[in-house]
Amino acid sequence: MQAKTDASQVYISAVVPMFNEEESLGQLYDELTAALDATGRTYEVVLVDDGSSDRTAELAQDLCDSDDRLMLVRLSRNFGHHPASTCGMSHTSGDVVVLLDADLQNDPVDIPRLLEKIEEGYDVARCWRQGRKDPFWRTFPSKCVNWLTCKATGVKLHDYGCSMLAMRRCVVNRMMRFTERSRHVSGLISWSGGKVCEIKVRHRERKFGSSKYGILSLIKLTINLMTGFSTIPLQLVGLLGVATSLLGFIGAIYLVIKRYVYGVDLDGVVVAIAIIFVFIGINFLALGVMGEYIGRIFSEVQARPYYIVDTVYRKRSEKGDDEQ
Repeated sequence: MQAKTDASQVYISAVVPMFNEEESLGQLYDELTAALDATGRTYEVVLVDDGSSDRTAELAQDLCDSDDRLMLVRLSRNFGHHPASTCGMSHTSGDVVVLLDADLQNDPVDIPRLLEKIEEGYDVARCWRQGRKDPFWRTFPSKCVNWLTCKATGVKLHDYGCSMLAMRRCVVNRMMRFTERSRHVSGLISWSGGKVCEIKVRHRERKFGSSKYGILSLIKLTINLMTGFSTIPLQLVGLLGVATSLLGFIGAIYLVIKRYVYGVDLDGVVVAIAIIFVFIGINFLALGVMGEYIGRIFSEVQARPYYIVDTVYRKRSEKGDDEQ
């Protein structure tokens, strides 16, 4: 169920997915509302609790009680950052939608700059983090994912990994039409078309807790990106098979020449084992890639919802009918 403000009354909708962010939520509210107030525009804030196990939802509900511009959407369990972001976008009503994380590493003070770009005519305004405060094991895979995203979407940007961006209502409406379960939200935003720009922003160290995006999450995101936008992995496996067969043929000719022209004795068992292991490895690689695509087909055929909303909460009215 959705509780929306009249679209004519709201210009900016800020969407904040949260997972165990009780320590940062108070400061986030102060900084975010200050930045949105500075725009001089009407706004709403959609807080999405992605199945937190701490007091995040309770604190967010208290904030909703103190500020009727806030809405809390609670998911039935932890679905992940991308489903939570998509859920938040579906509950917005503003002409411009801003996405940002709750970890405070991106400064909400940059939101007015994003809005300036939107008002200049861009459909999507993204952030390019300067001086990232993340360890190497996070930044290097992110650069690889960013390169792959540029290739997959055809839109060259410096920082697809930054979660803070602003987009027009038309872009959000396009996003709501996508139905796939394994999705790369940033990639889909660029793939859907429109004028996109970047602004340089300051990146802050994480003050509270630890990142919810580990190396496994980055690997999963990369797989979703590669298999969700193209059939290139299947084509690469096919090319690898052709290349290996060619190398095997060349190697066979080399061994025949070495044995019958130069009279060199060869250990047939060792040669056979080496060749067998090469082909076994290629077969397993091919099965893994095809299995990933088949798994996607299985997920789509099941047609399970991308996320499940438990409750939607706004400030209680005197009649107490604003909680859903």
